[in-house]
Amino acid sequence: MFLAARQSNKAKIRFEQPAREGDHLKSISVIEIVNDDMPFLVDSVMAELTERGLAPRLVVHPILVVERDKSGKLDGAPGEAGNDKDETRESGIHVHVARVDAAARRAASVPGLEQVHTPLRRCFAAGRPGIRRTTALCQDPHATTPPSPPKLTARS
Repeated sequence: MFLAARQSNKAKIRFEQPAREGDHLKSISVIEIVNDDMPFLVDSVMAELTERGLAPRLVVHPILVVERDKSGKLDGAPGEAGNDKDETRESGIHVHVARVDAAARRAASVPGLEQVHTPLRRCFAAGRPGIRRTTALCQDPHATTPPSPPKLTARS
């Protein structure tokens, strides 16, 4: 099971081809991501896939409560996320895209998806001020642009 082990503070990503046994499976590739739950994960992943010309056909995004041992292995079965702020939540993102037969293209996509998580992790680690700033930038990227300097007029 893909979720069975994961290093803390690092996204685990795979981009694979399902076996071509079923009619519906022979036309897709599957991207799976397990990460600490943070704001903007799905939007950021979708933007990266769009940049790479990989249009999602299906997106599933469960948030799970997990317990892991020090080595990162699951300690028990994952549960449904609740309202407890002390629980450890992980985000699972499962995406179907049109089949990508080129192994090199699939492999090249993984580092790009990994890089998407780095700024989100930094912002989330910075606490609520960072989350508020990221939210404001996503809602209106021009809202935080510094004002233009005042126009200088020639004196006569």
